[in-house]
Amino acid sequence: DPFFASYSNPYGWISYKGIKYGPLSIQYDITRDEVVILFPDSISKVVLHNEFIDSFYLGNHTFIQLRENQQENLANSGFYDVLYSGHVRLLARRMKTMEDVIRDNSAGKVFYSADRYYLFKGGLYYLVDNKKDVFRFVGDKKHEIRIEMRKAHLKFHRKDFESVLIKVTALYDQIIR
Repeated sequence: DPFFASYSNPYGWISYKGIKYGPLSIQYDITRDEVVILFPDSISKVVLHNEFIDSFYLGNHTFIQLRENQQENLANSGFYDVLYSGHVRLLARRMKTMEDVIRDNSAGKVFYSADRYYLFKGGLYYLVDNKKDVFRFVGDKKHEIRIEMRKAHLKFHRKDFESVLIKVTALYDQIIR
C-alpha cells in the first residue's frame, strides 16, 4: 500500500503551525507525500496542507519537514524520517512508487519502496547509498569506525543497511564528541 507503517499503531501526533496535536489516528501516504487524519467513524479523512506541518510522529518514527530554504543540498523538500539525532543527524527520505500490473486477467497496483539516506554535518546533507559513502563522510575517523564496527560485528549489507547505518552514525557521533 502507499502508506508508511500501515501495519503498526496508527496513533501519533502532529505539529501543525507550531502547535502539537495528539494522540491522533494518522496515516502518511508516502507516494503523495501527504499526512492524513482519520476520524473515529473510520469513514472520514482529512488531508492536511503540508506547508503547515512542522513534524509528526507515527509508528515509532519522527518525521520532520525540510522546506526549500532549509534543505541546502537535498534533492527534495518534504518529510524526512529522523533516524538519529546528535552532533550529526541521520535522515531517511521514504519513497514509494506505484506501478499498474495485470496478473491472471486482473488489474492491480504494486508499490515499490526506495529509501534514501542523508547524513547532516557542518550545515550540509550528504547522500549515503553505500559503505563507500559512509566512510567518505566519516573522513579522518574512518580507521576508528572500522575498529568499532569489527568489535560490534557490524557489516553493511543491503538488507540491513538502515540498522547498521544508524549504529555507525551513533559510533561516529560518540567519537567526535
